[in-house]
Amino acid sequence: MTDNLESLVFIALGEASMCWSDIDKAGTFESSRCLDVGRRLIVEINSVLKPRTSEEMGSAGLQHTTPPAQNTAGVFDDCL
Repeated sequence: MTDNLESLVFIALGEASMCWSDIDKAGTFESSRCLDVGRRLIVEINSVLKPRTSEEMGSAGLQHTTPPAQNTAGVFDDCL
């Protein structure tokens, strides 16, 4: 999942980098900053998605459930 997540994050960042009304006046794209943003986002996403242990779930009074899948198709289409 991590490789797929990483690909999705960086694809989205690449698409978002083109969301300018006048791309010629957007300036220079700093890919190293984009890498930093993507890496931080992946760390945050992984921390949210990290499965809790049964002990953590029990002490919090929670049951382990799987969230419904979300349809993200076309999320960035308006930037193209």
